[in-house]
Amino acid sequence: MQNKSGTWTSSNITLFVSAISSGAVFLGLLAVLSSILGREAGFRLGSFLPAADAGVAFILLGISLWILARWPQKPWKRIVAQLGALAVVLWAATTLIHLIALTGSALKHWLLQWVHPAAGATSMIMSATSASVFIMLGLALMIAPLKDASFRTPTRVLCFCSASFAFVCAMDALLLPEVSYSETGLLSCLMFMACSIAIPLSQTRQWPAVITGPGIGSQAFRRLLPAAVIIPIALAWLTVKGEMDGFFGGEFGGAAAALATVLLLGILIWWNAKTLNRHESMLQHVQGELTNERAELETRVRERTGALLTVNRALEQQMSERRKADLALESSEKKYRSLVENSPHGIYRATSDGQLLYANSAFARMLDHEPGFERAGFNLADLYTDPAARNTLVQELMKQRSFRGAEVQWQREDGSPITVKLSGRIVEDDASLGPVFEVAAEDITNYRALEEQFRQVQKMEAVGRLAAGIAHDFNNILSIIIGQIELLDDSLAAGHTAKKDINHIRQASRRAVLLIRQLLTFSRQENVQTSILDLNAAVANVAEMLRPMVGEDITLRLDLEKTLGKIEADSAQIDQILMNLAVNARDAMQQGGTISLRTTNVELDRSYQETHPSIPSGNYVMLSVGDTGCGMDPQTRARVFEPFFTTKAPGKGTGLGLSTVYGIVARSGGYIWVYSEPGYGTTFKLYFPRVVDTSQPSVQEINTEPLGGSETILLVEDDEGVRLTTTAILERAGYQVLTAGSAEIAIELARTGDTPIDVVLTDVVMPTMTGTEMLPLLRTFRPGLRAIFMSGYASEQITARGLSLGDVLLEKPFSKNDLLRKIRKALSPPASIAA
Repeated sequence: MQNKSGTWTSSNITLFVSAISSGAVFLGLLAVLSSILGREAGFRLGSFLPAADAGVAFILLGISLWILARWPQKPWKRIVAQLGALAVVLWAATTLIHLIALTGSALKHWLLQWVHPAAGATSMIMSATSASVFIMLGLALMIAPLKDASFRTPTRVLCFCSASFAFVCAMDALLLPEVSYSETGLLSCLMFMACSIAIPLSQTRQWPAVITGPGIGSQAFRRLLPAAVIIPIALAWLTVKGEMDGFFGGEFGGAAAALATVLLLGILIWWNAKTLNRHESMLQHVQGELTNERAELETRVRERTGALLTVNRALEQQMSERRKADLALESSEKKYRSLVENSPHGIYRATSDGQLLYANSAFARMLDHEPGFERAGFNLADLYTDPAARNTLVQELMKQRSFRGAEVQWQREDGSPITVKLSGRIVEDDASLGPVFEVAAEDITNYRALEEQFRQVQKMEAVGRLAAGIAHDFNNILSIIIGQIELLDDSLAAGHTAKKDINHIRQASRRAVLLIRQLLTFSRQENVQTSILDLNAAVANVAEMLRPMVGEDITLRLDLEKTLGKIEADSAQIDQILMNLAVNARDAMQQGGTISLRTTNVELDRSYQETHPSIPSGNYVMLSVGDTGCGMDPQTRARVFEPFFTTKAPGKGTGLGLSTVYGIVARSGGYIWVYSEPGYGTTFKLYFPRVVDTSQPSVQEINTEPLGGSETILLVEDDEGVRLTTTAILERAGYQVLTAGSAEIAIELARTGDTPIDVVLTDVVMPTMTGTEMLPLLRTFRPGLRAIFMSGYASEQITARGLSLGDVLLEKPFSKNDLLRKIRKALSPPASIAA
């Protein structure tokens, strides 16, 4: 039952304790069965079996010990074992009390009434010695399950005492069976000693180290223990037997027993000492041999270690060099892999039949794929919108072994086309794959789009220059028309029937002026002149031009707030905003519909700003342009203000209309918001900051301002029609007019003439000399001469002719009142002088 190390395992100890507990139960059952059948009635087993109540105690003790041996970790089962041990203590205590005090016999007989009536008192009740041993074993068994290590000593003390009592009783039963002073049977004594051994084992689950240890002391203990137990017992038996048989007296028997004990124990000790010395000598010899072998082994180990160290250093040097080479290779691989993976251009490898072997991240992003998509299998032939282009490219690559700058058309995963420039070469010929191509792909779709936009800008710039020239000629013509209409209107009497027709001509002239300003604004050459505007009036004026333009199948609806606030903006640009939005609305309603123009005062609070974060809270004048057209999806709505973005067919739109609207609104300090859904039309809401009108004089002040005079004016204009019309207006206002068709004639008049000149009214752009170049020459002859410049050109061209911000400019075409106010303002002394 010992393992290879010489110690008992926990399972072996459990089995040993279980066997002892089973033996106790078996012995108790025999005693109970013997008492029931009656020892005096033919079922007599002699004095070896314990009494009836001792049998009950053995059963309780055995069951408790068996439970503790099998389930030491189960709390409730440990409690059951302790309760059984307590029952043993109480059971034995009743017997002890009965024997000592000679009381309670009725209780004891009642408890043992199941015993056969023929059984005697000694067969029913255990002895006082047995009761004492049961009490000690029961107490030890009650303490054994406790986990604290301090309870081990009381358990061992109780078990040692019970074993000692049992040993004395066993000797009494063995040597003097007829006398039996302890009145305890031999089987009971042996079971008591076995239980005294089993209870500590059930607590510690191991034998004491002095018994099972591998040391010399443990070996001596194991050798001497049997002799120390057997020899005294044998000698005592022989002594008692000799005395009882009359071979010798008590004195001689005691002396002989003592002498024999000393001799036998001395021989045994001598023999063990000799054996131990021999073992020690062998051990020293073996230790010496081991020391020599160890020295030799250490010498060989040092030699081998030295050789291994030399080899190890060589290997370490080789490994260090190899590691450096690997690190250099890894660094180089990382560097070039980083160059490939982080390249802004797509790089890929493919076979001649189009099988994609490798693609970097830029190539995947170019095609809207996830990185690593080539591992799932991909053929480049699926990218080409024209398969013939790929075949031509592959043939050229197979022939030339490389190519550069080939431009092809591909398509992304979603089907959208892209323009790609390819450069590649054949890097290897694989036996299984054939030629392998390495190609760099650059997405030039945006570059080509920018080229197209640049060409569009160049076209528009050319159109702008042409528009500026045409606008100059039209301004001159309109100046003649407007001036002659006003002269004709002044010559007719009030209520004349022709005045109505004259008003129609005047309105048409104003519309022509508006169109010219639209043309200059479109060409980006119109000077921005902000003023306090009535937005309702601007909307109403533009609406008159929009009605014939939008078509008969589209209804133009106006909703203008009567108490609308004023805004600060350029009137021509407001007109352009309305024109652009109306044209977009018309194009969105191919089957007809309604265009709504609406103005209102709004006050935007914080709640509105939460849903429209780009528009700050405040007081605004809102202009709304809505239609009942096809509407826009969210993707189109997000890009609607981008320059050159258009949903119209190629050649149908520039993509600048709404971006121009956005720029004008932003320069005016306003904001724009678009509402649109597919199938529900589109509404543009423009928010202009509301301002207080404090800059304009009252109507009464304008009407009462004197416009005529008697001063002399030098008029310099190369266009004869404008010159004659302007002269007529000035002369009817009372002024003296000197006219010149060129700068040279004007200079000559100033030099030779005696008439004083109060102000010169000159055109800016003239054939041989500009007005700004002429003015210094005039002032050499007429110092301090005041000047008013006229021009029908755009502001950029006027500025290029040397006109400064401090000069007075009268833009063509002008009305009679505009001309006379400018003349009167130029002739009037400054406010400081007048004061």
